[in-house]
Amino acid sequence: MMKRILLTGWVMLSASIAWAQDFPLGEFDAAWFDEPNENGHDLHSYLMDHFDGITQKIQNYHPYPNDSKPCKYGLSVPGGMYLDVNNCEEEGGGQSALFLPGTTSEEELKAWIEAWHEKEDSGENRWDGNNYEPIEGGAGCYYSIEKDQYGRYKVEIYCGC
Repeated sequence: MMKRILLTGWVMLSASIAWAQDFPLGEFDAAWFDEPNENGHDLHSYLMDHFDGITQKIQNYHPYPNDSKPCKYGLSVPGGMYLDVNNCEEEGGGQSALFLPGTTSEEELKAWIEAWHEKEDSGENRWDGNNYEPIEGGAGCYYSIEKDQYGRYKVEIYCGC
């Protein structure tokens, strides 16, 4: 009987710890942008350099043979983060969606987006609710945060004209 009580308590404690933990997005590494990177300084390369165990699913190659990356693919990061990239359109700009577990701190996520934008795009952005967009509108990078039907955070990223 005592074994059953201890086992039940251990399972409940383990489950509560696992489900209650925030997703470790981690502190933004601004110095990474100053280091040479043969693959460029995009979100794909950042994730590859900062997280272990990433798997990539290629869905379509870019029509231009000199491009080193496919135009549509996804990256899965252990812990529940997923990056969906679609840069197949010749005009307009690139679109990405970053999915994070619902346990991610929204304040940490917004600070991370601001830090990323500061290094990635020279334009000035501001928060309008859960949208981080260029002050003047027009060209630049736009970020929107919402919860999807599964309770995950979805950060949509669009950079272009």
